[in-house]
Amino acid sequence: MRLINDERGLSLIEVLGAMVIFGLVAILLSSVLFSISKASTIQGQQVEFQQTANLMVAKIEKISRTPEVYKEANYFGKFSGGSWKETHIIKITEGNVTESLVNKPSDEGINPIFLTDINDNSNQKSDSYYIKDRNVKIKVLLQKNENDNRKTTYGTTSYRDTFTIQTSGIILFYQESIDFTPYYNGATGVWDMEKLLADSKKKIHYSRKFVCSYRDDEKAKGDTPGNGRW
Repeated sequence: MRLINDERGLSLIEVLGAMVIFGLVAILLSSVLFSISKASTIQGQQVEFQQTANLMVAKIEKISRTPEVYKEANYFGKFSGGSWKETHIIKITEGNVTESLVNKPSDEGINPIFLTDINDNSNQKSDSYYIKDRNVKIKVLLQKNENDNRKTTYGTTSYRDTFTIQTSGIILFYQESIDFTPYYNGATGVWDMEKLLADSKKKIHYSRKFVCSYRDDEKAKGDTPGNGRW
């Protein structure tokens, strides 16, 4: 029987080369796994933003359909009273509120926002909304539209309902701090939302626009003066 005498194995250079190749593969694989994990986290957060915004819009629409809420909040008669532009049927409270006054979960985030109607003075009907990421804040901006801003299917202005009180707004999910003051026109009560979004696009992670409307029947009957489109 013939014996094999060559039992030298791998050289040091070959071992080092194999280790280098293994290290490069490990680094590449870890980078891929990190990218997948980060993308999954971002996607999950976007879903959380969307779900939270949907719940908030549902709450706002529910408030807008509350019987007599517009009348009790002195909405009848367009542009009547000096505070018409600043007064909204949606009452927004930011930050922590006394727990006995609101319905909020036990694991509430650090930056909660509360929504209820303007007539809920004790906040008993208030609902809280927040994001699990403690660095994310929520902001709701509201403005009243003088006339119905809805468009026809042809993109032209709708003249079918000239007595609609329409509130439009936007829900923002953002980080760090944003100075909202420059984007609000106190004389008209209108927000420059597009400029705000453009200037703060690095801080705003998600935004959701919405509209809720109410027909001012007293104005339509001519019982209340105003300057709506006739």
